[in-house]
Amino acid sequence: LFGRPGAAGLLPERYVRLMIGGSATPLLQAAGISHPLLQATTRAIWPLFTCFSAALLGAFMYFATLTEVPILQGLMASGMAPGPALSLLLAGPALSLPNMLIIRSVIGTRQTALFVCSVVVMATLCGLLMHVYSSL
Repeated sequence: LFGRPGAAGLLPERYVRLMIGGSATPLLQAAGISHPLLQATTRAIWPLFTCFSAALLGAFMYFATLTEVPILQGLMASGMAPGPALSLLLAGPALSLPNMLIIRSVIGTRQTALFVCSVVVMATLCGLLMHVYSSL
């Protein structure tokens, strides 16, 4: 899926860098955004967007035991930033869609929604902390 050194994979690196990379520049260039205020705003919220997106996607994915490690390794080799990687790594094993359905049948819809939101928010915050730490 991610390729290997010297060989392209099914998922091009430019898409990974565009959506969950460490910089908003590829997205700004692809979208043709040249207004300074829009550029500054996009760059400011980029870490939050990427970490939240990774946490939300990770919450709905199903990872078999220890498969998240090679998946993250491939994504990071393709340009995924460390913050979103940590968010995905935290939310992925904690939740999945089948897991949510089972939890809902046990504790109810409102408590399940609170649990899912808590995991996504905490994974996002940890990803943001990793972003700050890795940019020091």
